[in-house]
Amino acid sequence: MASKGIGQRFPTGAILLIIAQVMTFYSRLINFLTIDGMEFDFRLFLEIGAYIAFAITILRRKRSIGMLITTLLITVLFFSNFTILTENGIFYLLFSLTNLITMLSLCVFALANLGIGFFEKIGKVFVVLFKISFFVGLFALINIDMRLFGQLESFSIMISLMVSIFQKIALYMVGLWMADGSRSKPVRKNAYLTDAEPRKLKRV
Repeated sequence: MASKGIGQRFPTGAILLIIAQVMTFYSRLINFLTIDGMEFDFRLFLEIGAYIAFAITILRRKRSIGMLITTLLITVLFFSNFTILTENGIFYLLFSLTNLITMLSLCVFALANLGIGFFEKIGKVFVVLFKISFFVGLFALINIDMRLFGQLESFSIMISLMVSIFQKIALYMVGLWMADGSRSKPVRKNAYLTDAEPRKLKRV
């Protein structure tokens, strides 16, 4: 049975995810003000709002339909801009594929937390894929940003790199929290106060 969140560890990753979204906003704003010809994308507000709403549902620790809705929302926004990058080398391809695995994993975790048997069964497989995709994606991201040095201003690249890494770590922690809850049992509040103590058995 899927847990509803009572008695579970605090989802620290959700706090980090909100901070990452604030950092993303300021990073894009700095790039807009410092890079000539760069247009400000107003869809950024929608994306930031969706991730913050997702993080808030995680902070509430209620593994319900609300968590699924916000998970699907950030996934839809992801797919609206998703392209598999192959023309710029292996690191771009790895980065694209690992992002895809990450978002699909979050959807599986959210559905597993609703107690849907099929997704609970495949959840363990996606936990492994999720962990692998994080480390491979992080490695690819660092290599991509390192190659951009000299092509763009170093300051903006460094900020972008820091924000991207921070967001990846936050999303990774949130994903692990969701995956852990899909296999945990609910803990009743004040169970030890209301339950009768078992009688002591005497040896014969």
